[in-house]
Amino acid sequence: MAAGDAVVVAACRKDLTEALAVVVTTDGHDDVTYSLSGDTNFTYADIAGAMSIVLGGEVAYRPVTPEELRSALVDSGMDGGLARFLVSLDETY
Repeated sequence: MAAGDAVVVAACRKDLTEALAVVVTTDGHDDVTYSLSGDTNFTYADIAGAMSIVLGGEVAYRPVTPEELRSALVDSGMDGGLARFLVSLDETY
């Protein structure tokens, strides 16, 4: 993923499913958009740091450019068109 210094605000599945259950079983949610996320921001470097602690060895996050990502995907055997498509999704989101 060419995420750079992006922040992840992960939400636990249990919280998401509870929110979904409320929306689908109660009234008043027509034409309403909800943004659901966790309450703590993490960078990919933060996640690598936590993994280092859990795994007992260094885990490094190295951001890559979209072109580096595309090249790595193609070099690993992925079709070029699919690699470009996946990179374009990554750049969009």
